Amino acid sequence: MFQKTLITLSAVALLLLAGSAAWSASQIYRWVDDQGVVHFGSIVPEGVEATPVGVRPNTVPSVSAPSVKPSENAEPASEDGAASDAQAAEDESVSYAEQRRRARAEKAREQAQQAEKRAKECDLMRRQLAVLEPSPRVMIRGEDGTVQRLDDDKRLEALDETKAFLAANCNN
Repeated sequence: MFQKTLITLSAVALLLLAGSAAWSASQIYRWVDDQGVVHFGSIVPEGVEATPVGVRPNTVPSVSAPSVKPSENAEPASEDGAASDAQAAEDESVSYAEQRRRARAEKAREQAQQAEKRAKECDLMRRQLAVLEPSPRVMIRGEDGTVQRLDDDKRLEALDETKAFLAANCNN
């Protein structure tokens, strides 16, 4: 008995849903009144010329699947023109939001690379400062491989340049 009632209620609910979908999909018309105001409605007033409007009820815009990026190890295109054409075609098919996401990611990647480069330079300058500052006798290796001692003026000049670089670039 309970199953029969449940089946009957399910059938009624299904019919109501189907009927409401058909009702909501009724035709919509567009017309202009005597004052030039544009109206839309499912019922057209008498004596007015109306045109049907193609309305798709309950539609959700389709979202394309994200494009697959070529791998870093992929072979480059044989011609630069073909590569740029393919890139242009890909850019046209990618949404504006995806283009912005990619641009932000590229900018963040560049900033990270610059920060890493700056950190390496700062580390090198700190090591150079550690050598130049405490000792008045600093030995350097020349381009030809010979070792020479820096005189005090050159050592102080290098020390000042190193401190200036660290102050300007290294958050010290």
